[in-house]
Amino acid sequence: MRKKHIYKNIIITFLYQVIYILCGLIIPQAIINKFGSETNGLIISVTQFITYITIMESGFGLAVKSMLYKPLAENNKKKISSVLYTTDSFFKKLSIILFVYVAILCLVYPFIIKSNFSYFYTVSLILIIAISIFAEYFMGMSYKLYLQAAQKTYIISLIQLITYVVNTIIVLILLNFNSSIHFIKFVGALLFLIRPFVQKYIVEKKYGIKINKTCKKIEIVNKKESLSQHIAGIIHNNIDVFLLSVVSNLTTISIYSVYSLVISTKKLIILS
Repeated sequence: MRKKHIYKNIIITFLYQVIYILCGLIIPQAIINKFGSETNGLIISVTQFITYITIMESGFGLAVKSMLYKPLAENNKKKISSVLYTTDSFFKKLSIILFVYVAILCLVYPFIIKSNFSYFYTVSLILIIAISIFAEYFMGMSYKLYLQAAQKTYIISLIQLITYVVNTIIVLILLNFNSSIHFIKFVGALLFLIRPFVQKYIVEKKYGIKINKTCKKIEIVNKKESLSQHIAGIIHNNIDVFLLSVVSNLTTISIYSVYSLVISTKKLIILS
């Protein structure tokens, strides 16, 4: 059974990475052709700035997974539920911080970047892109961490694979109907909202794990050990677009992102 899960994880995760790479090549090219490089650069920059909030996680997710291994091995559902309840409470607090961060970003970001877009155009795009990230932290992260710790990452990869394919098809259709970039990103955000609901349904119905107020909160250990690794990863993977957003313009960011796809593709293949 364990080998079966390993094979599933390897095959489906690799397939997901291939689909992710293909979608990552198709969508930006389609957006550039329709709206220009500056719009694509704005989307990339805004997305990167919003994901910086994940540094507030401080490696909490890594610590949670390490605490789930023993109760998973013992099939101790009560202990698992307690760990996930504590995790869910943490990420709900983090989602409030995310809300405040996005509000600050709306006030500051339009004045940082060099662009020809209006204030309302930029702020509305920030809010739309923030929707799916907010949903993931508010209700989906605990179930995602459980599936990862239980060596069932193939479920996460399969859900992501399907949503990326559907999103790519929707983007191409809406572009053909001359829809605005805001409407296209909004429809995509609604699609990605489905992910946490699906993960929650699978964990509760298939594995019998539920998070509710009857669960007891526990102390998550090893948070400090996970912190340095998490911060290092955030800085290493995201500092490039941040610097370009401050010192350059959106067109440059768009061009850079297209060329960096080569490196990203190699990295994803190795990770797979």
